[in-house]
Amino acid sequence: MSHNAAILLCAGYGTRMGALAATTPKPLLPVAGKPVIDYLLDQVEGFQPRVDGVHIVTNARFFGVFEEWAGRQQRPFSITVYNDGSTSNEDRRGAAGDLGFVLAEIERTSVLPERALIAAGDNVLRFSLQGLWGALGSNDEAHRILALREMRPERLRKSGVLELGEDDGVLRLHEKPEEPVSHWLCPPFYALRRSALERVPDYLETSPNTDEIGRLIGHLATQEPFFALRTEGQRLDIGSPESYRQACQILEQESVFHPGDPMSDAPYPPPDSPYPFISFQPKTYAPEEVERRGQDFYELMDARRSIREFSDRPVARELIETAIRTASTAPSGAHRQPWRFVAISDPAIKHQIRVAAEEEEKKTYEQRMPDEWREALAPLGTTWQKPFLEVVPWIVVVFEELFGYYDDGSKKKNYYVGESTGLACGLFIASLHNMGLATLTHTPSPMGFLRDILGRPKNEKPFILFPVGYPADNVQVPDLSRKSLEEVAIWNPKPSS
Repeated sequence: MSHNAAILLCAGYGTRMGALAATTPKPLLPVAGKPVIDYLLDQVEGFQPRVDGVHIVTNARFFGVFEEWAGRQQRPFSITVYNDGSTSNEDRRGAAGDLGFVLAEIERTSVLPERALIAAGDNVLRFSLQGLWGALGSNDEAHRILALREMRPERLRKSGVLELGEDDGVLRLHEKPEEPVSHWLCPPFYALRRSALERVPDYLETSPNTDEIGRLIGHLATQEPFFALRTEGQRLDIGSPESYRQACQILEQESVFHPGDPMSDAPYPPPDSPYPFISFQPKTYAPEEVERRGQDFYELMDARRSIREFSDRPVARELIETAIRTASTAPSGAHRQPWRFVAISDPAIKHQIRVAAEEEEKKTYEQRMPDEWREALAPLGTTWQKPFLEVVPWIVVVFEELFGYYDDGSKKKNYYVGESTGLACGLFIASLHNMGLATLTHTPSPMGFLRDILGRPKNEKPFILFPVGYPADNVQVPDLSRKSLEEVAIWNPKPSS
């Protein structure tokens, strides 16, 4: 069984579609030249991390049609079609029941996937699902669901409506509420980890409602952490002859993705981009110069060391500004630049930081730190005491901006926040070293006190603390060797069998 899977729910009978769905299920109806479900599979095919298997559940009436369709597919993942045994709208299992059925079928021969996209097969999305799927690559153990902005109250009353808390955590999913609590509905696209999938059978044993999968998701959100990914993209739900004709009309005249969407096939550069596109002309060098410059930079950076003994020699603010400007040349997700560099030279604030940092570090070294970690640090001579925090002329605390705000005060999602901030920190370190300055990556845990002392807003989280200055006279460092190239580089690996 693959670690990553997509489970597509396609067992409906399309009764509102009339003759259109008499012999062809809604997911296989053609829209602008290809079946509805193919638009979704095109997205799944591009997912990172990669999806290895797609599982499609349908009913006895349409099982053969789906099998024939699946046999014509040429995809980089396996496609398995399941017959849920129902023969009419009256004896159908329902969406939640079908999910439980597929999970049970998977477990008969293997184990549940570590991550799974659960999706309805009769929708065409005009926005990318990569953000939803990619969020499962984080280490927070949470599940992700879509939050689609909907301003029409009549539509909200017929849908699952999300009540969201801080950081877009799901507080509750209200199924078809008379009084919607927000403008964010929850369409049937969920990115779940194995821990949530394992809870589905228990829900089905106790719940009389196996049709509305939103109720299942709402129940799971009371058991495990769920976060919503907000989007304002267009969803074409093939639910009636009218909506089907509308979808056909739209996609016969326009591309499936709006211009500017990461998966758009619109012209590049996009004509309505907020950024003017200019010609990029990088510097070029003779081959021998390229090699020399590369070797010189390597030797410069190979001489870099982290130190814990600093001089109190002043460092001009302009040097710190240059290092921060250099750091901000780092690439970032969607060019959000989700970092804040907070520079402190005030002795009173540095003293506050030292006292709070040492308090947390003392607890870590004496209570929280496992023996294995303590043994690994022993040869380096580190302790909970951090006098350098008051000796250095500058402390620079880097915060990751978890989300931003639009002009109207609504939240603006940032992408790959940790990765982007880490890249910026690497360039910051390189810039300091290039100027002859030294630093140390200090991460007292927990670091929440830094946000309080420095008065940063709740959408910012401390990432790294850098003491910055010149090395103390005659400073000593451990005589360490770095891993060889052979230990860290792999060339042209063969795929796993």
